[in-house]
Amino acid sequence: MHWRFLCFFLLFSVLTTSAQDKKSAPNKMQRSKFMSAADKLDDALRENNDLKIAAAYYALGDEYEKAGDYPASESYFLKSEIYYKKLQDIKALAEVTRRIAKVQEFQSKKSKAVSTYNTAASYSAKSKDEPLKSINKKDAERIEASNISAEKEEEIIASKVREIEQSPTLKDELPETYIQLADAQVRSNNLVPAIGNYQNAIQNVRNDPDQLITLTNKLSDTYILNNDMKGAIESNKKLLQQPEIQNNAPKKVEVIQNLSKVYLRNNDQAEAAKALEESYRIAVQTGQTLEARDIVGKLADVYQLMGKGNKSVVLYKSFLKDLEKVIKADSTLQDLELIALTEQKIKKLEEEQVLKDKLISKQNTINFALLGGIILLTILMMLIYKSLRSIRRRNKIIALQSLRKDMNPHFIFNSLNSINQFISQHDERTANQYLTKFSTLMRGVLEHSAHDFIPLSKEVSMIENYLQLEYQRFNDKFTYTLHIDETIDQDDVLIPNMIIQPHLENAVWHGLRYKDSAGLLQVAITKNNNSIHVTIEDNGIGRAESHKLKTAHQRERKSKGTGNIEQRIKLLNELYSLNIQCDTVDLLNSAGTKIIITFPADIADKIPKHKTL
Repeated sequence: MHWRFLCFFLLFSVLTTSAQDKKSAPNKMQRSKFMSAADKLDDALRENNDLKIAAAYYALGDEYEKAGDYPASESYFLKSEIYYKKLQDIKALAEVTRRIAKVQEFQSKKSKAVSTYNTAASYSAKSKDEPLKSINKKDAERIEASNISAEKEEEIIASKVREIEQSPTLKDELPETYIQLADAQVRSNNLVPAIGNYQNAIQNVRNDPDQLITLTNKLSDTYILNNDMKGAIESNKKLLQQPEIQNNAPKKVEVIQNLSKVYLRNNDQAEAAKALEESYRIAVQTGQTLEARDIVGKLADVYQLMGKGNKSVVLYKSFLKDLEKVIKADSTLQDLELIALTEQKIKKLEEEQVLKDKLISKQNTINFALLGGIILLTILMMLIYKSLRSIRRRNKIIALQSLRKDMNPHFIFNSLNSINQFISQHDERTANQYLTKFSTLMRGVLEHSAHDFIPLSKEVSMIENYLQLEYQRFNDKFTYTLHIDETIDQDDVLIPNMIIQPHLENAVWHGLRYKDSAGLLQVAITKNNNSIHVTIEDNGIGRAESHKLKTAHQRERKSKGTGNIEQRIKLLNELYSLNIQCDTVDLLNSAGTKIIITFPADIADKIPKHKTL
């Protein structure tokens, strides 16, 4: 019989070895919540949504903490912290750093926990959560005090309890704080108050069977230390009656096993065996393979203590008979496998995210380089454009100066011809008078030649002087009138230099001079709204008849003078964004020509001061 029992035992060990290897903290994890958090992380990483990624990592950290896998919990909380820092979510950072400090403390990383609690306090201060700031500070002080004085540690925790009881926002911290106080009291052998604080913690726990079991175990152990076996047994029996345990078969099995331990500590093997038999029955019915295997081993030991070794053999036979059925009904093994696969999937997703971030970083570098190149190219193009525009403007200014200066020799040549005529007629007195007026006119022309615009008063003075000169020469050919609108302020209004005189010269030399009778040259300067109109009208022979009388050389000279004015007006309009116009009208029946020059009255406001006289 002994050898048959040994064979059964070896067979049982082989069948459960792989399952035993998989048994770890995640088997306490709620599969649905873990899978939900993992799926959310999957979606968040694919969306590249930092807020969702942070929340998913936080949820995974929370699940691993509940399962007691503190290193994994810390890892996920730290990842969550990275994303909340990126988002600059101070409130979330205060919460996640506190959770990191807790799991560090559970791993006995005291110095790290102290530092992290202080960091959490700093974030709480920034989020203006003064109660949480104070609690974090007290937790840091509590850990430091635990290395020095148990009394000081208890004092700090008691103070923490009072603060939490007075703060509605910190009620969730109360059970854990009662546990901290009770643990400290157990370490200082202050057992009765410790029992009271464990009971306080149990009363403040809601809908968390794992925490209820942990607290009851602590309470039971404290009763035992205080030699109160009845209290230890009653506390476990009371826990069994809780709905959270009655409706959760794995937790119920766990509590019954804990009760059997207390019975054994009380040397009551019969009650211990009865409790283990009950837990075994539930484990087999609900497909808890690993738990059933553990219970069989414990129950066999109890049977040996009771001197009932034969019952152990029967128990093993029963278990082996039911093993296949139990495994088929056991979802725990599948859950463990699924959790392991999901963890691998998470790692793969994280690796993909790292690669994606690197690619994005490289792409951003390329994009910034391209953007920088485009900006530099744009700046270069703007500089080139500005340079070309400046060159074009400078060329226009040079062309305008050239055209302006080209008018002077033409005017001087005609005037000298008139003086020469008076001299050839031996009319020295008239020649002297003409020369005096001419010199005055030339002084003004030369003074004004360096400027694009001059005051209307100076232009009027020059055309009056010029008309007197021409009238003195051709007094039998024409008379003239000069009318200026009295509303015009001649000193404030600017006019392009030497733009009227060439038209007067054309009227006299090519229109009026060829009339058989004395003609009339009328010059009128008027204002209409914000425009100045210069009207030059003669009743000469007209442009068509004049053209017939001219030689080829004279036609070229006339065309050149008219073209000069047109080019000057075009350049002035382009350089200063003006709207200067010059229109020529042939009067009916070849009865003369009318020239209308229009320019803005506010030129002085649109051009640089150095361009005026």
